[in-house]
Amino acid sequence: MQKPFGSKSFRITVLCQFLFDFLTCLMAVFYGHLVHTLTTTNEYRSPISCALWVSNFVFILPLVMSAFNVILLSFDRLMAVFAATSYNNHVALRLTISYVLITLSSLALSLPSCFLVQIVHLECHTNSWYFPFNIHQFNRIFPHVWTLATFLAPMIIFVANYVAVFIRLHCRKSFVYASSPKPVSKRAGIRFTLTVFALTIFDIICTAPENIYILLINVFGFNDDEGSLWHMCTTFLITLKSCSSPWIFFLIQPQIKKHLIHLITRCSLKKLTGAMKALSVRRF
Repeated sequence: MQKPFGSKSFRITVLCQFLFDFLTCLMAVFYGHLVHTLTTTNEYRSPISCALWVSNFVFILPLVMSAFNVILLSFDRLMAVFAATSYNNHVALRLTISYVLITLSSLALSLPSCFLVQIVHLECHTNSWYFPFNIHQFNRIFPHVWTLATFLAPMIIFVANYVAVFIRLHCRKSFVYASSPKPVSKRAGIRFTLTVFALTIFDIICTAPENIYILLINVFGFNDDEGSLWHMCTTFLITLKSCSSPWIFFLIQPQIKKHLIHLITRCSLKKLTGAMKALSVRRF
């Protein structure tokens, strides 16, 4: 029986999720070093260099693309169940349009977020009159837009999508897989859907404290102390999510998991054979 949801569209979406989370994790490792280097080696920065602060941008961009890709992944599951007959039509065009929209939306959110470095890092001196708008008012409004676009909206969308998929599968004894004429058992479809849904819940648990922390700082004017316990906990959860999610998404690929299990089995048998040969040599 063919694995449920093992389509080309799903594999590409999951591999992109792996890529975005891996880049986020990679940049998180070097982010602290880049921040320290860029803020201590230059006493003065121009407004442009502060606004387009490279260390802030390259860390935030894959983080936003990862959040939007989770939405795309949930819509892919929704379409695989509710529109199985047209799911494999124009896959390349659908994915191209989707990732163009994800890239443009991520750039639209990531570039303005780099302005916030003027508040977080005091070493970056700028003159607000260089900008054609009120930068301080922007820094008050943008965190709400950021939380809504990268946390609340994705959470509501993919939770609603997975609940709809689960209800649809639960109400059927079997369903026709998009790329296979044979029906797939309801248990297999529900199990796989719950697996992917559990990963999204894990993302919510890890990203919620950080977003709540940002809102509390912005609304109530709390001090953003980087050495505080709450800041360290939220940073740890974000790093845990970014560093563990790519490998989880990578391993749920049926082909990859099959080859990995085969490789582990061969290595285990090789070690066992070597140990048995060594034992037989000692006996004789």
